[in-house]
Amino acid sequence: MQARDAPFVAPLLLALASLRRKDILADIFEIQAFNFRESMKLAQRAVFLGLTVSALVQYVSMNRDVEELPTLPFIGVSFTTVDSLQIALMVLYVGAGLVACFSAHRALDVLRSIPDDNVAMVLARFPSVIATGLVYSLPLVGALIGSGILLGMNIFEGLSLSGFIGYSLIFAPFQLTLQMGGRIHKIQKG
Repeated sequence: MQARDAPFVAPLLLALASLRRKDILADIFEIQAFNFRESMKLAQRAVFLGLTVSALVQYVSMNRDVEELPTLPFIGVSFTTVDSLQIALMVLYVGAGLVACFSAHRALDVLRSIPDDNVAMVLARFPSVIATGLVYSLPLVGALIGSGILLGMNIFEGLSLSGFIGYSLIFAPFQLTLQMGGRIHKIQKG
């Protein structure tokens, strides 16, 4: 390169660097959108698992005198008492709640990290039962939290301070999940 080419090379290098930066930003937005969608999908799956466990909790609570208790498929573990089944359901319920809470929190963090508010608003409209309005979230809250309280009452033997603390720990992850979903829903509206 000769000295007379220097004035033309500098702007060309700047233009190339600018194009590269736009490509990098586009890649970052694409990764953020992917991470948000996957987090929302995982949170929704965990909520559906929580609803399934809630239905089982309701069934077991209404039918305490079951003659034959279920066996876990694939591993062949049989439950010997209703109490052991309820503890297993509690572990599954709390685990699903923790996964849902983590995923909803991750989705909210990703959404907040997007610098363009319009992109974040459009991305927040991803269809999910987690980020819905009051009409859809109230029955979900009732089913998830109500079953958590019922499960806690069955395990912690009624109303007491330790029972109240136990209930709170059992349904808190789903409560936090739905609160974060509400924040995502607010971002949808701008």
